[in-house]
Amino acid sequence: MGISGRTSLVDRLLQRLGVSGLVGKILGMSITGVLLLGLCLGGFISYLLRVNAEEAALARVESNIRVAWEVLRENGSDFTVADGKLIVGGHVLNGGTQVVDKVRDLVGGTCTIFMGDVRVATNVLGPDGGRAVGTRLARSAAYDAIFSQHRPFRGEVDILGEPYITAYDPIFDRGGEVIGVLYVGIRQAEFLQTVSASLWTTAIATLVLSLMALAASFLIAQSSVVGPLQAAIAAMRRLAEGKLDVAVTAPTEDNEIGEMLRALAVFRANFIERAKLDVAERAARERLAAAVESISEGFTLWDEHDHLALCNHVWLTMWDLGPEVMGRSFTDILHAVTLPNLAANDGWLDQRMERHRIGTGTTEYKLLDGRVIQIRERRTADGCTVGIYADITESMRAASDNMRREKLAALGGLVAGVAHEINTPIGIGLTAASHLDEKVRDFARAYAAGQVKRTDMDGFLGTAEEVAASLLTNLRRAANLVRSFKQVAVDQSSDARRVFFLREYIDETLLSLQPQFKRTGHRIEVDCSDRIELDSFPGALSQVLANLVMNSLIHGFEHKPAGTIRIAVAHSGGDAVMTYQDDGKGMEADAAAQIFDPFFTTKRGSGGSGLGMHIVYTLVTETMGGRIDCVTAPDHGVTFTLRLPGAKET
Repeated sequence: MGISGRTSLVDRLLQRLGVSGLVGKILGMSITGVLLLGLCLGGFISYLLRVNAEEAALARVESNIRVAWEVLRENGSDFTVADGKLIVGGHVLNGGTQVVDKVRDLVGGTCTIFMGDVRVATNVLGPDGGRAVGTRLARSAAYDAIFSQHRPFRGEVDILGEPYITAYDPIFDRGGEVIGVLYVGIRQAEFLQTVSASLWTTAIATLVLSLMALAASFLIAQSSVVGPLQAAIAAMRRLAEGKLDVAVTAPTEDNEIGEMLRALAVFRANFIERAKLDVAERAARERLAAAVESISEGFTLWDEHDHLALCNHVWLTMWDLGPEVMGRSFTDILHAVTLPNLAANDGWLDQRMERHRIGTGTTEYKLLDGRVIQIRERRTADGCTVGIYADITESMRAASDNMRREKLAALGGLVAGVAHEINTPIGIGLTAASHLDEKVRDFARAYAAGQVKRTDMDGFLGTAEEVAASLLTNLRRAANLVRSFKQVAVDQSSDARRVFFLREYIDETLLSLQPQFKRTGHRIEVDCSDRIELDSFPGALSQVLANLVMNSLIHGFEHKPAGTIRIAVAHSGGDAVMTYQDDGKGMEADAAAQIFDPFFTTKRGSGGSGLGMHIVYTLVTETMGGRIDCVTAPDHGVTFTLRLPGAKET
């Protein structure tokens, strides 16, 4: 409304000056552009003033926090919490006002001391007018920075309903634990007053500059645009009347008006050339159609309006369609093939529409007749979409069989590894039991002969205690191995879904994998809360972890005697986000792009099947309904990020 009103006012002003028509429109738009430029310039300057004011406010609170620390440390530098009170150098800070008021007197603003997240000394006033002692620090970015990340926070925070520019520093005890917070801040309104005063000065300066620019623009346009353009309009009117002998004189300057007049001279020649190009284009389309028909897979080309522009006979046969679908929209054709082929697949229609809208990627869909169709689409630079459709039913069946064999092979390796690992504690226990049996027999003979002395009794009891402890330790170790193997083996051979604690299951899986890296210099670190539960498929998770660990051992740590694997899990929005990272040799970009493809392996001549990471991708995305991403670079290890749904924190 504002821009339209200004344009009308400019038009009326130009009409009074005798300038109208197209020339008047051009001048009007030029003048309006100058006005808009002035407004934008004023807005930009206002933005810079606000940014500078905010930076000055942050610098001030940074200075204030340093002063606050100096005042606080006048009482000492050893902070402790005793009997529910925050103490520094023997001085109790709870309820005191000396420190916070001295900071206010020195630098202004507000100051607060927290014990934990509770205000124990402050000059911030609550709604009742009294000091806000006893209130808690609200959950915010400042809270997370102090108590979750143990670092200072600087920025804007609402305090008791009013915005402040703040600085929060954690208070540590002698052991490095956060026991409190030191805060200083200034009201946001204080620095906004400076911005408001500067805005008026900016507005006046912008108005003066805009008026000067308007005057200069009008004079320049009148001399360099209006005169030449009126001459060009007169010439075009004569040409429109058929008077081809009119002299079209272009201005000496090489500008747009001169270009327009020169374009008139080549219009007729271009029209004739266009007719020739139409004939050549029809021939090219015929050659393209023949080439498309020679493709062994289904082919489609959707134009920029998403209508079918080109397809081959293979694609029509694949979906049981006729040539009458040419020119129809993607949505219409999609609904036509959905009912007879994919009606049983919930959500397929919406998913297919979204994938096509993105225009880039590869998807696979299973039809009701058992066929599996792979669709690869690419968006062209002019907005069209090219699609390739392949029947991959047989290759998918072969991949499924290979995946089953891979799982059985992994389970067999697990059995062999655990059997080898359990042999040690069982052997030690058997030796200890034999030794105890011999000692019991010796003691029994001495007792029957009445030759038992106190030293014999003490020695026998000591031996029995040592042997019992050894038996208990080794039998417990064997029992743990059997329990972990039993759970993991059952899960890997079953597709059952259940609720389980993620940390406990990760530990069990890694325990079953211990024989694989026990005699290496490699180590595994796990960072996962004991309270994260996952409602999912534990067998799939065990297979994923096993394949990732074996991938690191075989590929990542090749020629590396000591590597580290880190597994970190966090709960985020109902999902468990697992980050698997090793510090191995990493991969090149072309290998990383194919890592989840079936049968891709860098160990083709060394027994690698190329299915390990494809199985991981399939289990995460299809069985567990999650997502997995890979980030890697040569000599920088590899990081897999898994987002698994169905998590909660108890």
